[in-house]
Amino acid sequence: MASIEPPFVDARLLLVEGPAGIGKTALLRAGLAQAQALGVATLRASPREAEVSYVHATLRDLLEDQLPSLVGDVSRAQLAALRTAFGDQVSADEETPSAQQGGIAVLAALRALIARGPTLVAIDDAGWVDQASREALTYALRRIGDVPLRLVMTQRSDARGGPTPFGLDDAARPIAIEHVWLEPLSLGALQSVLHSATGASFSRPTLLRIHEISAGNPFYAIELGRAIVAHGAVLRPGEDLPVPSSLRELVAGRINGQPRATRRLLLTAALSSAPTIELLNDRAGRDSRPIMRPAVDAGLIHVDAGSLSFSHPLFASTLIASASEDERLSTHAWLGQAPTEDFEARARHLALARTGTDATVAEQLARAAVRALQRGAPTVAGELADLSVERTPTQDPERVERALSAAEAWFTAGDFAAVRARVASLLPSLGGTHRARALTLDGLATWYIGTSREAVASLLPALADAGSDRALEGRIHYYLSVFLDYDLEAERRHAIAAADLLAATDDRGHLAAALLQAFYLSVILGDKPPLALLDQCLAVETQGRLVDRLTSPGIWWAAVGRLDLARERFRHMLEFDLIHGVYSNVTNLLTRQAEVELWADDWPAARSFATAAIEARLETGEEPVEMALRVLALVDALEGASDRADASAKAGVERTERIGASVLAAAWLQVSALVGASRDDAAAVAEATARAARHLQQIGFREPLRLDPAAERIEALAQLGQVDEATQELRALEGRQHKVPKPWAAAAIARGAARIALARDDTTAALAATEVVAAADPAGWSRFDVARVLLVRGEALRHARSRRAAAVVLTRAKETFANLGAPAWTRRADDELKRVGLTRSTALALTPTEARVARLAGEGLSTRAVAMELGISPRTVETHLAAIYGKLGVNSRAELGHTMARLEAE
Repeated sequence: MASIEPPFVDARLLLVEGPAGIGKTALLRAGLAQAQALGVATLRASPREAEVSYVHATLRDLLEDQLPSLVGDVSRAQLAALRTAFGDQVSADEETPSAQQGGIAVLAALRALIARGPTLVAIDDAGWVDQASREALTYALRRIGDVPLRLVMTQRSDARGGPTPFGLDDAARPIAIEHVWLEPLSLGALQSVLHSATGASFSRPTLLRIHEISAGNPFYAIELGRAIVAHGAVLRPGEDLPVPSSLRELVAGRINGQPRATRRLLLTAALSSAPTIELLNDRAGRDSRPIMRPAVDAGLIHVDAGSLSFSHPLFASTLIASASEDERLSTHAWLGQAPTEDFEARARHLALARTGTDATVAEQLARAAVRALQRGAPTVAGELADLSVERTPTQDPERVERALSAAEAWFTAGDFAAVRARVASLLPSLGGTHRARALTLDGLATWYIGTSREAVASLLPALADAGSDRALEGRIHYYLSVFLDYDLEAERRHAIAAADLLAATDDRGHLAAALLQAFYLSVILGDKPPLALLDQCLAVETQGRLVDRLTSPGIWWAAVGRLDLARERFRHMLEFDLIHGVYSNVTNLLTRQAEVELWADDWPAARSFATAAIEARLETGEEPVEMALRVLALVDALEGASDRADASAKAGVERTERIGASVLAAAWLQVSALVGASRDDAAAVAEATARAARHLQQIGFREPLRLDPAAERIEALAQLGQVDEATQELRALEGRQHKVPKPWAAAAIARGAARIALARDDTTAALAATEVVAAADPAGWSRFDVARVLLVRGEALRHARSRRAAAVVLTRAKETFANLGAPAWTRRADDELKRVGLTRSTALALTPTEARVARLAGEGLSTRAVAMELGISPRTVETHLAAIYGKLGVNSRAELGHTMARLEAE
């Protein structure tokens, strides 16, 4: 095994792979012994096949013993989340009294342990990790980053190239992975292993036969060697080896050689969620150690501090497979009453102990599903709820309720396809509030994997079925206030209706959400922001269980420049959801965090959050969300990958316009506008912003906040000479700014006003418009916004023949762009700096793109040739030429060539 030498410098995984019996477990144990000898803290789990349906079995093996030492190193909420995940009851004064398991708590625990020194996490047979543990470890390990952690895992595989556990091969924060494929043993190595395991020596012909039959697999070879020794005599030449037809039969033969009482206890241990000597004492009705001694002597099991583990996973799985049906049923029945088993495990045992329907078992399974959900294991909760439905008698009135609970559990798990499948099977037989609940679940699931209109189509009929259930009717109105994003006025009506209905109920969580939605819709519909309503909403949030916290306060704070509040809102919501095992909104919250970092000028962080958002969605087997892809495209545009950003934007616009998603189309067109602005292509900006404005107007947006097309449109129209329209857009943006002051909009107004003034040859007005950045960066403005205003101010100073001042301002802009990592904008500032030395004021009126177009056209290149050279459209070239002719006072390309030659010679 590769040497493990502290101190570690980053996270790495050693993945040992090979077929069953090849020696993976033995190698892992040797590695653990080596690590412990070096003083490395080790966390170990050895999941078994029987554990795959349990709740946090692997996670408990890894971390339960560490909980006392984590006090003070992780938050109380995270500690409570771990304790609840492991089935403990938390005290009433815990910060999160009903906290459930989430990946963030595991991540915090691992980081706390790693901070103390080099740490090794070892998982033997990663394929048997239970789903709840898998989800938590996937989240934590994929985000562990550059920390001194070593991971050693074994994985059963019959061929190279299998999937890496927990998706670590494509984690957002890369982990170095070393694959070790175990090859069959050589003849000499096999002889040594056989002698060590059996104490016997074998003749060379016998050894060759063992090597041939076992194919060098050490486990198989040892079992063959033991079978030969048990044969009781040296094999004569030509005598057949006592070889069963398969490895499992060979192992079963060894197990069947155990006394009957021992086999009975071994089967109990194999099926148990946590096999201990105490459990086996209860099963035996006396001290079980003498009964288990033959199994220990035979090397089938190990006993360590009262816990029992099988020497190899094949022993446990073979025990279960070779037991009779009566033996398995009776063992499950006994374990269903064993107090040392988890509550959820007991319910599952009861279900497996009998077939057909059983009201008592169904009730136990339903309660176990609720508890699994509380422990942050929604997938296990869904499985238990499904079992509960199967065991519920057909005529039992609880059957429908349990079926709906199962669908709700799968929704919490983020498996929206499973939700829709269960609802589809239920709907034909439902009526009244049950039907309303089912349609609501279908609408919610459709919202995530379908379109807004499809979601609304499920929800609208649900209103008619809600009947006298005001809370349910209020929730449906609330969901419609979110999903009707193609009709904002209708959204507001539903938000108001939801708030009215929910105010008379104790559902404070959805009431807060409805009030917040009403606030947000009032803003984007152009009303003066009702800030008192926002305060009321935030107060109501604290009055009950937070069932559906909205991102709208964060969106509002981000729009008005309070990025600190927005960041904290989204971060807290994400932590809350992860701790409580609610994965359905994780992608959205990561995307919102990406947007905040984008506007805070931390573009690498924005890319990281957006990538994590896409990964979170892909982990559920679904397509990435548009807004996360859009953030990546915006970062590409800012960081200079304009071709990739442009291609992404075009594809995004095509996708979203095809399905009528106007808001998403406007968001993608914002990327196109930014790409055009970075290329100084005013015509492209004008086209993209016009389309975006039409989309937003179509659904009723009057205050688009961060999606406002005017932020780029005003400047582009002024550059194209469309001064009247630019002025009209400026006045409208100023009106919106008067109602809702926003730092980025103030920057856009300064840029736009200056461009309009320059188009009118009024340098005094242009300088006045940009005076705000003359001395220092305005409070609340991003550095990118400041640099863009500086760029326009530098041009105005050139026009005013204040070349020294222009050079100072443009140098400041260039350095800011360069520090941000915006190469296209750095080049634009550099081009302006180079032009400071020109002596003709008419030449100073040309933008950098116009200067390049003028130079190439003046040299005699055709419109198409100029377009190909600059990577713009022929139509854009013609637009630029019209502006150039007007600015330079020429009427032909010949005159243009003479004028440009003269200017460049000066």
